[in-house]
Amino acid sequence: MAFLIEKLTQKQREQFEMKQIRNPLSPVLGFLKPSEWIIDIGKDVFLFAIGVHRDYPNEELFFFHWRGMEFILPLKKENKLPNTRIWSLNTSWDNPIKNIQSDIKSQVITDLKEVLDIYRVDGTSDPGNLSVQILYDF
Repeated sequence: MAFLIEKLTQKQREQFEMKQIRNPLSPVLGFLKPSEWIIDIGKDVFLFAIGVHRDYPNEELFFFHWRGMEFILPLKKENKLPNTRIWSLNTSWDNPIKNIQSDIKSQVITDLKEVLDIYRVDGTSDPGNLSVQILYDF
């Protein structure tokens, strides 16, 4: 299979909400409640954007599920003209990928790059999003 942008079904939303994962951007936001994600069911990998903390506008937080492991994943974003986005693991937040066992780390990073190739800038199939070239600093 391949990564696809997909709306969650009502059942999927309810199952995710049962995890009761607090929104890391603010305690008043409650629990994470995704409505869309980028998923490869066959790989058991999905990602969705949580948002940007106002103190770190060049860093975006994601929820990243990789084969049973789940992370709040911060990524630094840098835009280069005319239409390039560079994603980096070097953030002001503690990055959980740096702590993954070395024997699986390369596969986690490979899958992360694949899902970010679909997400690009905003996770939509909008032509403006699809025209952005993605580079990685990991």
